[in-house]
Amino acid sequence: MSGQTVADLVRHYGDRVAALGLCTPAVYTAEAWDVPFGDRNGRFSGIIRQSDSWREAPALEVLRAYEGQAVLAVRGTDTVIPAAVIEAVQDVLAARAQYTRFDLPDAQHQLGVWFRDHGDDRRAFVEAVLTGLDDRG
Repeated sequence: MSGQTVADLVRHYGDRVAALGLCTPAVYTAEAWDVPFGDRNGRFSGIIRQSDSWREAPALEVLRAYEGQAVLAVRGTDTVIPAAVIEAVQDVLAARAQYTRFDLPDAQHQLGVWFRDHGDDRRAFVEAVLTGLDDRG
């Protein structure tokens, strides 16, 4: 769910955001914004699991307009986030951002756990996000 949250923060903070590090992010239709998260069987889950509902995500336009540093970590296997979502996020980031794709072919959905257990990958990802920021970071 980090992709939606990051896009909301980018929209709020604008040019003050110097760099983004996204880990195979999800984005959601605006219909889900005001709905309580709840459990896996709640209304929120139903909305975000509607086929292709993410295509109407305002987050995509926010990320398309972003011009700072953006690193997208992409795992090899993800049974939660559809590949089409990742392709869409990649496409919008490549429009204006200083975009880098960071592939983790052996990782699965929970990248936080992956980075906890794979310090070299974690350091390389952070370095990719921070490289070139100079005095903006």
